[in-house]
Amino acid sequence: MQFAADIAHVALLGDYNHNGVVDAADYVLWRNTLGQSGSNLAADGNQNNSIDSGDYAVWRSHFGQSAAGGSMASKRKCIPCARTRLGARATCDSCDRYGD
Repeated sequence: MQFAADIAHVALLGDYNHNGVVDAADYVLWRNTLGQSGSNLAADGNQNNSIDSGDYAVWRSHFGQSAAGGSMASKRKCIPCARTRLGARATCDSCDRYGD
């Protein structure tokens, strides 16, 4: 399913290094290429053939998003509650304990 993975990368604006998540590494790529112009620039999020503040705005507005969907902020880590430690199966929604 390489084709599907390629589509996910294209659809994920701001993911300049194509690792499936819009993160600080994409910002570093943008910063290191700021001021460059030409075609096929990795950090040209607004497709104007120039790395500029518009590309930063694209990255910033999509920061935290991933190819899997949603944002990193929405992927909260469950903290095991007393029910799970006692062997009962409980989901994070049923015990409502998250570590952010």
